[in-house]
Amino acid sequence: MPPSEVNYIKPGKRPLSSMCPTVILGNNCDVEMVIGAAGGPKIITSITLALIKHLWYGVGIQAAVSDKRLHHQLFPMLIEFEESYKNDVDLVKALHEIGHDYKLTPSIGFNAVTAISRKGGVLEAAIDPRRGGEKVFVY
Repeated sequence: MPPSEVNYIKPGKRPLSSMCPTVILGNNCDVEMVIGAAGGPKIITSITLALIKHLWYGVGIQAAVSDKRLHHQLFPMLIEFEESYKNDVDLVKALHEIGHDYKLTPSIGFNAVTAISRKGGVLEAAIDPRRGGEKVFVY
C-alpha cells in the first residue's frame, strides 16, 4: 500500500492507527489470545505471522512474537526480510528467482507486537524484543 497523505506527520495532528487489535476466541467463546502491534504498514503481517506460528504450529507465544519476520508491501514489489534471514539463502533466492525484489532490513525496522495467550488455563504474555519492554507475568 502506498503512503497516504492522511498518515503524514504534521504538528498538532493526531496520528491515525492501524494497530490491528485482535481477539481470538476458542470453541467455547473463551478468549484464547489477544494480540496487537504498533509500527506502521508491517503491523498486519507481523500479527498474522505470530498468530499462525502460535495457534497453528504450537510455537510458544514469546517465541512466536520474537521470531524473524518478512513483509511484502505489494507497492513497491519488494519483500523485506529481517537481517536474520541472511542465513536462509535458499528462501530468499527462491523468491527472487520468481520475480520478487528484496532487501534485508534491521530488526528495529519492523514493528512491535504485544500478545497474551491462554492455553489450558495458563496465561502468558509476550513483548517484542525489537522495541524493548519486559515480560510482566506468566500465570
